[in-house]
Amino acid sequence: MLDQIIPTVEALPGPGVLERIAFEQPWPAVVALLVIGLLAAVMLIRRGRVARAVVIDTAATALAAGLIVSATVVTTDHERVRAGSRGLVAAALAGDESRVGEILAPDARLTAAGASSVGLQRDAVLAAVRALPGRAPTRGHAIVDLTASVDGANAARSRLVVRTDFRGGGPAFSAWQLNWRLDPGGAWRVTRIEALSINGQAPGPWLAGEIASLGR
Repeated sequence: MLDQIIPTVEALPGPGVLERIAFEQPWPAVVALLVIGLLAAVMLIRRGRVARAVVIDTAATALAAGLIVSATVVTTDHERVRAGSRGLVAAALAGDESRVGEILAPDARLTAAGASSVGLQRDAVLAAVRALPGRAPTRGHAIVDLTASVDGANAARSRLVVRTDFRGGGPAFSAWQLNWRLDPGGAWRVTRIEALSINGQAPGPWLAGEIASLGR
């Protein structure tokens, strides 16, 4: 039954291999460097080349440490967009209008997939967020799937599937695409929230009306 309502979304292309290893997921490379360095050192020591073994093992350890430092210090745009996506969902479901307002761009809007209409403008979205805890309280939520793509110097997208547990009801599953823009101050902000699927159904023009009614 759940298979029929849990939406699937096409994954967005992630960062390149080098960026991912250097800044986001260094641990496989770190382990590989340490193992290779250790094995090489053992082989060289058995051949009596102790000094060279020390140099190689030290170099491998230094490279591994460098990867850990770079991943700790540097936060990529890809990571920022993913974190922002999670933050937007959490803030919206908590009714945190202020936090959602910080994430949304001044020209942000909410639309349904394939809809030709403009949808809801930013103020209407914020009004719905403010009213959500009272009109549709939740017990919790989970991000079932999340991918993100940085498409240019100041443009990015994220797609996510959200499970929302409403009080007095079962779980609801929805899929969304967020379009992001890097503003002059260096913050990524959402310019468009596009509903892709609601409980396995393609959302229609009714969605904007339903969300807008929360804020009335």
